[in-house]
Amino acid sequence: MRKRTERGRKKRICGIDGFPDQVIFSVKKAVEDLGSEVTEQEKKDVDEKTEALKKALEGNDVEEIRRKKDELLRASQGIATRAYQKAQQQQNQTDEKKDDDNVVEAEFDDVS
Repeated sequence: MRKRTERGRKKRICGIDGFPDQVIFSVKKAVEDLGSEVTEQEKKDVDEKTEALKKALEGNDVEEIRRKKDELLRASQGIATRAYQKAQQQQNQTDEKKDDDNVVEAEFDDVS
């Protein structure tokens, strides 16, 4: 228990506590969201980098964790960009549809 607590303390002091896990989750979500738009090579590269980061997280070497996190971020940068663009397109389409649904043509007379 003491070893786990010490490792957590070192990670918190270095500012990486939890962040690598968030990176792993975000990359996995982006790959799932894009589906077939992600090439097999991109998937393979991201999977390798994800496993390397998970393995680094088991140890105490903060610099190794940072290096592996950065490698995963670089490998997934193109995927993240496409996922963001896709989300933006979907949002724009939704906004346009909402704008069209609220339009009402009418005439009125002021009777005051």
